[in-house]
Amino acid sequence: SGFSWQLGPPITCYTSLSNMSTYLEELTAFKAETYVAADLSAGKEAYGFDDPYAQVVLYHLSEEKEGQTILVGDPIENMSGYRYCVFKSNSGELADCRVYGVSEAALKVFMVDAINLMERQFMLTHIDKVEKIELEVRGKPETVAVTRKPMLDDDGEQIVDASGEKQYAVSFMLGEEEIGEAGFRAFYSKLIGISAVAFLREDDTQERGEEFFTVRLHTTMTMLGKPDGEKITVECVFTEMDSNYYLVRFNGQKENICKVRKDQVDSYELCKQGLLPPIN
Repeated sequence: SGFSWQLGPPITCYTSLSNMSTYLEELTAFKAETYVAADLSAGKEAYGFDDPYAQVVLYHLSEEKEGQTILVGDPIENMSGYRYCVFKSNSGELADCRVYGVSEAALKVFMVDAINLMERQFMLTHIDKVEKIELEVRGKPETVAVTRKPMLDDDGEQIVDASGEKQYAVSFMLGEEEIGEAGFRAFYSKLIGISAVAFLREDDTQERGEEFFTVRLHTTMTMLGKPDGEKITVECVFTEMDSNYYLVRFNGQKENICKVRKDQVDSYELCKQGLLPPIN
């Protein structure tokens, strides 16, 4: 998909690679600051691990290697500004873990706001991962289907490139009509390049106008770690906001609301007339 990480519900979106990389560096640098006890013989309730203040579960990319769970519990009574903490393997027993203390200041790495990790180009999806695009302009629906046929050599075998990647002939159909590849790719590039200038909350007092443009990217991707799961659909609904901005709700989540500059969406001015942007 071109992305290493995706955020799951309630905020469903891609992450910014640079922001996620910075966050992972901070997360992997997290460590215990003081020793408390050799095990949990006093019971997990004594430290607040039965209802943890914070819990982070890390999974290793390789199934052959063990991930790690970090639990943060109650404040330590005789150490102001510190909380109990344990580190355990995902399959390990909590009772066997040593108990440590970590400062409240160090815990800020767990309190990252999802907005700070989100990719501002909220539709950014490689065309190779898209199988259908649904567009709706003021109630008028159109569908662009992406068809891929194997490219065969003279012996009827599928052609592969130098890296071993299978090659396909790609075409784009608007209804029953095939549309030009160059024109469509230019349109798609501009579409997925739209970026948020700010994220809003559902209870934001910004005035919202009529819905006029909806796009759904039906992809071949599933959520990371769920190869047999439901395929991801990226959905974005554009509404009028004011003379400078459009408001966009994306991925069907009420929490995912942003605004984009109208001058960044200038190729969609035809949407006001109930027409599709030029994509031929």
